[in-house]
Amino acid sequence: ATKSPAGQNRDSSSPNYSITAQGNTARLMEAVPVLYGRFRVYPDYAAQPYTDYRSNDQYLYQLFLITQGELDIEKIRIGETDVTAFSDVQYQVVQPGGQVTLFPDNVVTSDAVSGSQIDTPADGGDWVGPFVTNPAETETTQIGIDVAWPGGLYRYDKKGKKRTKDSPWTAQAQAIDVDGNVTGDWFDLISEAKWSDSEKPIYDSHNFQVPAGRYQVRLKRNAPTSTDGQIENTMTWQALKAYLPSKANYGDCTMLAMVSKAGAQMNSQTSRKISVIGTRKLPIWDGKAWSSPAATRNPAWAIADAFRNSTYGRGWADSRINLAGLLALSQTWDTRGDTYDGVFDTKVTLWDAVTQIARVGRAMPMYFAGVVEVIRDEPRAVPTLLLTPHNIIQGSLKIDYSFPTYDTPDYVVAEYTNPNT
Repeated sequence: ATKSPAGQNRDSSSPNYSITAQGNTARLMEAVPVLYGRFRVYPDYAAQPYTDYRSNDQYLYQLFLITQGELDIEKIRIGETDVTAFSDVQYQVVQPGGQVTLFPDNVVTSDAVSGSQIDTPADGGDWVGPFVTNPAETETTQIGIDVAWPGGLYRYDKKGKKRTKDSPWTAQAQAIDVDGNVTGDWFDLISEAKWSDSEKPIYDSHNFQVPAGRYQVRLKRNAPTSTDGQIENTMTWQALKAYLPSKANYGDCTMLAMVSKAGAQMNSQTSRKISVIGTRKLPIWDGKAWSSPAATRNPAWAIADAFRNSTYGRGWADSRINLAGLLALSQTWDTRGDTYDGVFDTKVTLWDAVTQIARVGRAMPMYFAGVVEVIRDEPRAVPTLLLTPHNIIQGSLKIDYSFPTYDTPDYVVAEYTNPNT
């Protein structure tokens, strides 16, 4: 594994080999995970999660990248519970070359907007913003605005009866270029007179179709915040989103798309505890040809894939690998029950990765004349010779005896991965 600039081993950034770090994160500039064998992974975010509101309920949209290559998925869990137990969760497994159809998968949420209270000129405020919707060199055709009335929206009349109250507001957009320079006039996205008599928080999401481009958005209220104890109309701007063109193909990767409704079942803690248990599918050599990808835990085919794969491996031809030797080892490992179950989610050299895989089978890779061969440490037939006083030169035999000392090790410390936890 490589070292970070601070000198810390980057293995510490893996959410899969540390109990304290288990959870879903966006590990920017880190390795795209490659899983071998059967393993439980906490997949990385493949895109920025985002939220919106439907009928006053908040929904979270998450897209995960589980592994490069194809995976035979056994279970999907939220925390320690199977995903099927959550009635408010929908998900889609996207196989390599597939497309996310559950929700828009390329949505950017502005960092500048997060529950900002909106004041009118009467309150000492005016327009809030403008804030840029999407990064430079991208184009959006849809802008999303989330607004809220966190204290509800209502009034009481002189007789103490609850009545409806309005809260008019306007949002405008303006086209800008890659440098943020204005290229068009302001135009209205929405001008609404919101009416309600609810004492509960109100959350609304609005989406607006716009010509493809880059924009900045501003928002204002058209009525002041009431200081009358009989009226509640405080308004906030919750989020600003830009819907970019969908990424039609994520390449040779297995993805997981998930939509969850916030509530008793899903909260800020459980939503980051999504894990997947699955077995990697790899081509298997039968002595004559490669099979189509099949679920396997045999170290031999993980080693072969690491050398043959052209995306994350070396991309070598079969002639560079002793396939006959690997086939023989695969049969030995199947008989013994030796498996490699793990995920490479931090940067590591190819040779170190293959050495780690081979080690579970008491083997190591060797390089001879341009061909890789995997050698296993095992009993072998060796020449033997019987030595007696008749064929030993007198005085040439020396015997030393070694006895345990106070610091002789009498135990072994072993690290292992528990497949259940």
